[in-house]
Amino acid sequence: MGKKIIMIFIVLGLLTITACDRNAYKKDDNKKEVENEINKQNEDEAKSSNDDKIDGDHEGKNPDADEDDNETSGDVTLITHENNPLLELALQGKVDGIDFGIGASTDKIIEEWGLPDEYDYFLGGLYFRYDDKNILFLTDAEKDDEEIIHGEVKCIGIFEENKEVFNVKIGMTFDEIISILGEPTYVNTFEQNEESELLAGSWTIVYDTGEYEIVFASNAEKGPVDVVYFWGKN
Repeated sequence: MGKKIIMIFIVLGLLTITACDRNAYKKDDNKKEVENEINKQNEDEAKSSNDDKIDGDHEGKNPDADEDDNETSGDVTLITHENNPLLELALQGKVDGIDFGIGASTDKIIEEWGLPDEYDYFLGGLYFRYDDKNILFLTDAEKDDEEIIHGEVKCIGIFEENKEVFNVKIGMTFDEIISILGEPTYVNTFEQNEESELLAGSWTIVYDTGEYEIVFASNAEKGPVDVVYFWGKN
């Protein structure tokens, strides 16, 4: 009987030791799992932080974009001709050989030149066309039945071939005009002029003289020039 009790205690002791060992192993395993999980989270957070930093760097500084922006966002300097001595008459709102400049009264024109060969509404006012002089005036005048309510000249069109205006001649090519007057302020293509009621169907070069603009227009891409328009910008 005594031996059996001793054996039972021995067996119970062994079982207790085994259980403790198993618990110890289990605790170690749990501890390792927790440590691995913590390490994994730290790695993920570090990776995420690096990714955010990289993305932030790309958003804040893109060399290609910066170069492109510098090329396209810089102010474009237009060529103006306020000080061009060859366009001195244009600075005064006048055209060579024409008595009436921008701002002239339409009643004064009719008083000196008589009624135009043709007049009607165009671009918000009456145009006066004098065929014998090859000149067109665009004005802000109106008419009531057949009576003209006078206004002022806003634009002058000159059609006479070989007529000299602003030190060049109608009939010259664009290149010939540029060689005399210098580079224009604008060069507008046929497509760019499509929306213009006045210039549709034309290629143009434009000289900005401050308060006024001179437009050389042609039905061909490089000229010769068919007509010159001169108008006030205000």
